[in-house]
Order: sequence, then C-alpha cells, then structure tokens
Amino acid sequence: MTYNFKTQYAKQLYNHVSNIVPIILINDDGITERARMQFDDSSQNVEIRYKSTADEIVDIAHELLHVRMQFHDRFPLLSWPANHPNLDPEIEDLVKQIGNIVNNTYILHHLFIDTEMLPISNVFYDEIRRDIKRGTIYIVQSLPPESRPLASAWRLRLADLSCSQFREKLSHDQNRLSTYFISHFQSKDPVVQDLFIYLRQNVVGSRLSNEHELGDALMRLCDKLGLPSWLHLASRQKINNKWVLTR
Repeated sequence: MTYNFKTQYAKQLYNHVSNIVPIILINDDGITERARMQFDDSSQNVEIRYKSTADEIVDIAHELLHVRMQFHDRFPLLSWPANHPNLDPEIEDLVKQIGNIVNNTYILHHLFIDTEMLPISNVFYDEIRRDIKRGTIYIVQSLPPESRPLASAWRLRLADLSCSQFREKLSHDQNRLSTYFISHFQSKDPVVQDLFIYLRQNVVGSRLSNEHELGDALMRLCDKLGLPSWLHLASRQKINNKWVLTR
C-alpha cells in the first residue's frame, strides 16, 4: 500500500533516505512495537512496519532516522564475528539492548531538536503509571534475566529525559509520573541504579554527533557490562551494488 504522509518533516526525511536505499512502509497491526525497521539482505530493501495507532513523528520518523543513521551517516552497529563459538542468546540480546539505547538516545535528541515535539510516545507514560501501581517494571520481565537490569535502567533514563530535557512538552501528569517513577524504582536494585547513572552521565544525545562518538558510546557500554572483547563495530557499506556490513 502507499503511505500518505501527514507531516512535512517525515515526508522530507522519507524522500531523503529512500533515495539511498529502497524503503517499504507496511501497515501491520500484528507487531509488538508501534513501528519497527528491518533491512532485508536478499531484496536489499528496508521494511518499516507500523501499527494503525503509530504516530508519524514519534514512531515512523523515529524509524526513518534509524535508516538515515545506518545508510546515510554510516553510523556503526555493534556486531560479532560470524559463527563465533561463544555467542549465545543472552549476549545477542544484550547487544540489541545496547544498540537500541545508544541509537534511541541520539534519535530522541534529534527528533526533539528538529520538530520541537515530545519524542516519546504517550504509551510510555501509560506503562509507567501501571508499573508504579504494580511495583515492578513490567515490560522487562519477558527479557532474558541478563538483559533486565540494562532494560530497566533505560526505562528510568526515558523518564529522566522526559522530566529534564523534554519537560517543557510534558503535561503536568506526565511530569509527575516520570519524577515519581524514577524515585520509586532507581534505588530498588543497586545494579539498575548504577546503570541508570551511567546512562545519564555517559550516553547523552548532544554528545553523539558523529560515527566516532556513537561508536565509542557503544563500546564503552559493552565494557561497562563486561561483554566479550570479540564484539566489534561494523557499518553498512555498498560494495558491488549491494549493502553489506563491514568492520
């Protein structure tokens, strides 16, 4: 189907990045996330799947910025050697979490600067309201145990960004929820608290302005978590008319 853009910002972003790599937008209410970007090696197309409830800036433009980072800016991705004998699902999930945190920190910062809109979905504030009532950060419970402290720290960091950098765009209720969420959960687990403080001090959108700064943030977070030294950075390059990941 053809997607009809409602905002000039998302439309211009799409036109820019689709000249670099083909992008297919697919309405898919079966996905867990509100929007998701994936590159298909065989077709050499980027697919952005989105729910009917997706917001064009917060969700779809967010994914388009992921495309721009990888295919235009050639920002690095955290990767591993092919068929490494010590690679396991727990390490894979932590690598995914690290990439999401660093990349999303960059994207949230730029969405806010570019659009002057709150770049975090209202769904987040509904979720943390329920977490406060439950006394647990529900969304991380489905993750492998090794990934839960980092994922919890990222939820705290999202609340922290909300009531600091994005505060002027929050409602009174959203600001109150974000502040209380931090005070309620940050001291429950010393590992989570340490990671939250680390993210607040070391993974900052305004300090991720190029591929070197972003790559350094990825590798330093790996070191912080004690992940293996054979993890490395890779970036997308076009070789013989085909996009490949290279070190």
